[in-house]
Amino acid sequence: MNSEEKCGLEDCIPTHFNENQIKEDLKVQMVDESKKIPSGQEVKLTTSAINANRLGTALGFLSNGYQYEVTGVLNLLFQLEYGSQYSLFLESSLTSALLFGVLIGQLFFGMVADIQGRKAGLVITSSFVVLGAILATASYGTSVNGLFWMMIIGRGVTGFGMGGEYTCAVTNAMEDSEQISVVHRGKRTGLLVLCVEVLGNTTPLVIQLILVAALHRRNSELIWRLSYGIGIIPCLVVLFYRLRMRDSAIYSESKASSSYRNQWKDMLIVWRGYWPCILGSAITWFIRDFETFSIGSFGASILHEIEGASLFTATWISLLTAALMVLEPLASSFLIDTLGRRNVQLIGWLSLASVIAITGGTYPLLFHHAAVYVFLSIVRAALQYFLAVSIYLTPNEIFPTMYRARLYGLCSAFGKAGAAIGVHVFLSMQQSFGGGTKGLRGIQYFDAAFAVLGFFVALLLVPELKKTSLHKCDVNFMEMCEEARSDSKGGSKVSAIVKECMAYKLFKKIQVGETFPESI
Repeated sequence: MNSEEKCGLEDCIPTHFNENQIKEDLKVQMVDESKKIPSGQEVKLTTSAINANRLGTALGFLSNGYQYEVTGVLNLLFQLEYGSQYSLFLESSLTSALLFGVLIGQLFFGMVADIQGRKAGLVITSSFVVLGAILATASYGTSVNGLFWMMIIGRGVTGFGMGGEYTCAVTNAMEDSEQISVVHRGKRTGLLVLCVEVLGNTTPLVIQLILVAALHRRNSELIWRLSYGIGIIPCLVVLFYRLRMRDSAIYSESKASSSYRNQWKDMLIVWRGYWPCILGSAITWFIRDFETFSIGSFGASILHEIEGASLFTATWISLLTAALMVLEPLASSFLIDTLGRRNVQLIGWLSLASVIAITGGTYPLLFHHAAVYVFLSIVRAALQYFLAVSIYLTPNEIFPTMYRARLYGLCSAFGKAGAAIGVHVFLSMQQSFGGGTKGLRGIQYFDAAFAVLGFFVALLLVPELKKTSLHKCDVNFMEMCEEARSDSKGGSKVSAIVKECMAYKLFKKIQVGETFPESI
């Protein structure tokens, strides 16, 4: 497939599978050692293998999107059904259990994906998601507390499996996109990952809207059990397709190289050479997820508080919001290769800070005007997903292949730490800012300031990578390792990627005659 070939939304969905081709997924041919591939081997995935990877990745993130959104409306259902028995602690614990599970899963499966392979990590990932979904659906207890604690455990197990989607599936999709088209790598990955995940956010809301309309809260237990139970179906389908997926070509090359055996020894070189980019990716992801999940997880409850919206009204408004959010990651995916990763982030952070500040300033006017609040919430949520495309992609393009999944897992784990912290402290922050709508207004001002911080971090520490080849990054890392081994001090060179950061360029201009602090 020509490297300059453009890829669009239709590339994300395979049309057929060829069984004979799947049996020969990896074709390895020897090339001249002078070429840039470190291992001396060039590995190509067949079209059928890439198609299997596409479908497995897309279905995985469709399932992820479902699991993220399924509890939002259920929080309001539990409040109405159990009253004071469903305490603030249980509410925040149920919401954050998934996020803490994702955080741990990102770190764990990052190691698995780099050491055992992307496919191995993906199969284990799907198995945990299925197990967690079953536990949540079958939740039972002799008391309300017992019931919810089993549910919390099930959601945590689900989250642990979901964490592997980021470190295994996103990494594999990015590396497959490298083989198809370096120029359009960002668009293909954005369409395959973020757009599908946001589309998955709408699925549980459609199901819950039908359930609430049909049952009218007469059987709340049936509503939440079906909400969790239906989510098992896509998980099982994903597990089936995961068995047909293959490790990416560039990962197979890296694993076959002699450098793969020295990966633990070279870890210090990675930290010294890439630490500014690790810091920038981790902080921007932390801020974005803190703001997205904190207020997003309690959206239905906020609507009920502002307008007194019923369970049905809150559900369809949440569905409308989720459906319209698909447009922003779609737009961002088509702009990411033209404007560049850093520019997309800068536009997103400034726009997000402005919208949140406007919402905070007009909050008293939004009371009993749910339509205006819904509009501003949609704009805010859309901008958060506009940002997410760049934030998801950048850490995947910075690091060398043999460390890509675990460092991507580290950066994304910072994001989920922000999400879990945001969810856990949201209700407390609301009370500390005065409670009720006054407290919600204070949170808006805090989030606006936090978004401004995200802008400056992206400006200084996010490099521009729209035309950078992943193979070129691997070659640069091999050169860094060779220099470090020949240097008695162990080497302190920064990577070529770091030199694209604004912070590096500013230091080089300001500190004339001095060297940039290239190691911690």
